[in-house]
Amino acid sequence: MKSNTGRFITIVAICLGLMISLNMPCADAQTLKELSAEWWQWAVSIPTSANPLTDTTGTDCLVGQRGATWFLAGVLAGVYS
Repeated sequence: MKSNTGRFITIVAICLGLMISLNMPCADAQTLKELSAEWWQWAVSIPTSANPLTDTTGTDCLVGQRGATWFLAGVLAGVYS
């Protein structure tokens, strides 16, 4: 029973942290909207041959990264098919 309570409290804390961070500007005064626009500019500016979006191994994760913001790419659907 205690472990379930602990898990519940942890989940609630994580959710609250995410909600607060999504509603507040980042430390360098960027809003989520601005960060989203920068992510898209970053993602489409990299050639397909070195683009982290098409990289299935993670070797290209550094490509295009600059400054204090680190963009996460994920993987486009169908890459593993």
